[in-house]
Amino acid sequence: MGREECSYCENQDIKDAFIDQWTEGATWDTYLNTLIFTASRLIDREQGWLTCHYAITDIAATNRFYDTLSGLEMQINRCLDDAAFVVAVDENADGTYTVWVNGTDYITWPYDEGWITKVIVKDDASKVFPAGQRLLRVTARWGAFATPPHVIQQACIITVSRWFKRGLQQFQDTGAIVELGQLVYTKALDPDVQEILRVSPRRIALG
Repeated sequence: MGREECSYCENQDIKDAFIDQWTEGATWDTYLNTLIFTASRLIDREQGWLTCHYAITDIAATNRFYDTLSGLEMQINRCLDDAAFVVAVDENADGTYTVWVNGTDYITWPYDEGWITKVIVKDDASKVFPAGQRLLRVTARWGAFATPPHVIQQACIITVSRWFKRGLQQFQDTGAIVELGQLVYTKALDPDVQEILRVSPRRIALG
């Protein structure tokens, strides 16, 4: 069974994490998928991103509008560089958007990264961004990564594995490691997950 839509790992990843301890087959698949989806949304929210930020091939393209200043480049939200990306400009501020041609009217930046954060008028194009409100319309799949990067996948696996084990002990805050004679207290995100998210890009709120 593959990764479900906007989930950052799949249930087989969880089973593999338990190695030989997993003996339940497909019994818990539905529950694991629910936990995976919930953990994925927690990761998005923890980093300040919108849903599916790390798996944007799973979502449809949508429009975003930008106010423009007269000039040759526009910063936009990070999105996937694929066939769904379309730039249209209301050149005369009359409500009619003209689709610009990639490579003729504009180029995108950064180069060759698979994602876009800037639209730049091409050097030899007879174009310029007008000045006004909602004059730039960009259609794209918005987010950072086409599919979940390994570190985000690992954060999801750790979180779900931890939740699953806590569920087996009725979500108690304290668990016992009999072999070590220790009590383990669970009050926050796993330290490994916190470290992964600490070094992962976080959305910065402006204004």
